[in-house]
Amino acid sequence: ADVRMRSMPFVLGLEHCWRGPRFEVAGGLLVLAEARHAEATAGQSTRSDWTFVPGGGLSLGLAVRLGQGVRLSLQAAAIGLPWSSRYRVDGVTVFNASRLEIPVDLALDIEI
Repeated sequence: ADVRMRSMPFVLGLEHCWRGPRFEVAGGLLVLAEARHAEATAGQSTRSDWTFVPGGGLSLGLAVRLGQGVRLSLQAAAIGLPWSSRYRVDGVTVFNASRLEIPVDLALDIEI
């Protein structure tokens, strides 16, 4: 089976940030919607379709100031996509779109 998928996420978040002299902690809620295009091929059959997948979850971020104008941050979220689709071709599940996404971002910010 051959599967190709494109995903276009739309994210809306509401966070609260607590700042100290060197550290920052942020937490909040996320609402996610993904427009997905999938094309699955198995044998002689091909299936192609668009889906719109809503979801929601929580985010947590931590940051530390390493020096004047230098900041290291880590942001993670757990996003549930309960209405995510399974793609079937010839009666076989060829792709199970994730029902839980955990994006993680690590950034080093340097002021110039």
